[in-house]
Amino acid sequence: MGARGRLIGAIACGARESGESYAPDEIDALLEFAGGIAAAYDGLAYDRAERRRDDEIVEELRALRLAIERR
Repeated sequence: MGARGRLIGAIACGARESGESYAPDEIDALLEFAGGIAAAYDGLAYDRAERRRDDEIVEELRALRLAIERR
């Protein structure tokens, strides 16, 4: 599974008990499923990074306000 050109995970599918190969539409469905998982994971990671940046900005603003109030 990949997102933004990075590998972020893998899905492993074992052999069927019958020994039959997976059909092309089944493989397509698995690839679509993996792509959805990768996109969701990437979105969560992006949201976390955004929240961290927002928190850092808020802390910097608080520090600036305190510095101004002390003058």
